[in-house]
Amino acid sequence: MNQDCYSSFSLVSSARTAFGLQADVSYNYASTDPWKGFPCNADTLTRRYVNDYNTQQALHANPTIFVPCWNEPVTNVQWTTDLTLDLSNIVNHALYKSRNISVVTEDAWRANYNRDVYQDMDGGLHTIYSGNVHVVTVRGAGHKVPRTRPAQTLQVVRNFLNGLSYNNCLRVVDLSAKPLLANYSYLNPPTKRKQADLVTNLPGLTFEPSFKQYSGYLRGSDTHQLHYWLVEAATDPSNAPLLLWLNGGPGSSSVWGMLTENGPFRPNRDGKTLYENIYSWNRFANVLYLEAPHNVGYSYSTVPDDNAYNDDQTADENYNALKDFFSVFTEYTDRPFFVTGESYGGVYIPTL
Repeated sequence: MNQDCYSSFSLVSSARTAFGLQADVSYNYASTDPWKGFPCNADTLTRRYVNDYNTQQALHANPTIFVPCWNEPVTNVQWTTDLTLDLSNIVNHALYKSRNISVVTEDAWRANYNRDVYQDMDGGLHTIYSGNVHVVTVRGAGHKVPRTRPAQTLQVVRNFLNGLSYNNCLRVVDLSAKPLLANYSYLNPPTKRKQADLVTNLPGLTFEPSFKQYSGYLRGSDTHQLHYWLVEAATDPSNAPLLLWLNGGPGSSSVWGMLTENGPFRPNRDGKTLYENIYSWNRFANVLYLEAPHNVGYSYSTVPDDNAYNDDQTADENYNALKDFFSVFTEYTDRPFFVTGESYGGVYIPTL
């Protein structure tokens, strides 16, 4: 497996196809790195899987061509580059009125998910600023942190959700993959809204998941239906916190992030089956993937040529979708709730 494809696959994909090399790219399941060659085909295989009719039916999605990241002309999109207004309530808080935020401590945290085999590794920096502001970085991570450093990221998320030191490794966590299924079986379709959104048979799933999952639509507005995919925590879902994940872009699909970064499933090289991502964030949290704005992923508008976007609209519709979610999944109303994301999610999160 040539590691160069980790960063350049999207650029050379057409060339590989022209030379008949695409079908020969394989995952290296014996690899010592956590990717097993997955990034080499991640985009191509994920696109194939989410556009499969059986997948769309199982996820109760509107049959359409899945849009991983819309590419609208800049004249149709209002970008937010100045977050001064949105963050004013934070920076004007009593803790920060002095505007003198200084470093209190800065130490490296240890990343080691198998101390019986490996020595402690430098996971990144944990910096504490005055006002109890904590900033944690993951060393060696790229733009998509859960993909490039899945074990280290899972360690950070687990310890954050449980209020533990970031040095707590994953030694006590069972990272063994589930056994492969010999065959598949279909269940009778449910009736009520929550039951109707229960994913009972995900095509190509090669292992038996230990958690429930739901997929369907939430009301963003009268004309915008936002697709969601909820995966319950693999451990103690009735008490685990709820974590919302928003991909950036703007206009990038959160389901894309689920299948290529921090979700429990990864597409195999055939683009039709899924294997287990043992570093999935749902090991410790119920994770809600919301696709916003409209026309991203499986989300859609009932109005033709509805291609106008701005961050205020996205924030309002994400908020409406969350209210709709909590009205259906009432068991989460009293749970700890965290909003996470990446890239342009740095705008989506504070505006929400």
